[in-house]
Amino acid sequence: MTAVSQLEEASARADQLITDGLDRDDLALITEAVAEYSAALQLAAPGSWKHAEIAHNMGAALCLIAQRTGERQRKFSMLKMAGTYLQTAMEVRTRQAAPEAWALSQANVALVHLTRFEFWKDRVDLMVAYIAIEDALEIFDDTANWHWFYWAKEIQAYLQSLRARILKL
Repeated sequence: MTAVSQLEEASARADQLITDGLDRDDLALITEAVAEYSAALQLAAPGSWKHAEIAHNMGAALCLIAQRTGERQRKFSMLKMAGTYLQTAMEVRTRQAAPEAWALSQANVALVHLTRFEFWKDRVDLMVAYIAIEDALEIFDDTANWHWFYWAKEIQAYLQSLRARILKL
């Protein structure tokens, strides 16, 4: 089996594990997907589109794990890694080169900071999440990608409700 086919196979396995993990709300499957993404990242050329795609998916998966764990140190670690992987992805998936891919990463950055805010209550995280989701919404609106636009609008609405609650305090 060639390195390219190993990469594609590991990436496809990870994607399927994420889908199954979300469908079944099964943290073990999402955790298994992270291991597969990690293996795939070892095979992908750093700086390549495939590496960026896998890094994005890894960041999103780590955020999902963080959202489902209550253990403080594990949550912190998962969110920190998620942010790092998403930033790595956006080095290739730039706003200019790949607007929708960049916007998806931005929306996931918003989710990372939203999760951080919900756990640690740092208003900076709320602000960063808000800016990231606004940027994502702008792209989804420009490209008329309504599926992702409405998903991002749900995140924005939740952020706005948190902001309103904070302002009342």
